[in-house]
Amino acid sequence: MSTAPTFRIGVIDPTTDVSPRTDLVGGDLTTSPWPNADTPGECRMACVDNDQCVAFSFASGPKQCWLKGSVGERRSSSNVTSGVKRWVSFSAVEVLDLSE
Repeated sequence: MSTAPTFRIGVIDPTTDVSPRTDLVGGDLTTSPWPNADTPGECRMACVDNDQCVAFSFASGPKQCWLKGSVGERRSSSNVTSGVKRWVSFSAVEVLDLSE
């Protein structure tokens, strides 16, 4: 049996890491909204899937998803939902040899 590697992944838990009615101003990864993200949940997952993304803001009025390369200033905004990525490390309990 070999030693289990440690994995580190970015997560944005919708129950603890997402803030309704909050905008993160600045720090956008691009100059236009992220395509194909029409809900706060889709925007959150686009950030989780992007290694450069550390946070997101989703404006529900125009349905615009903004992925962030840095966490900007927090501002109250009635139609924006934002979330910040955090990093979690874990190790497998054991590694099974499947070559047998």
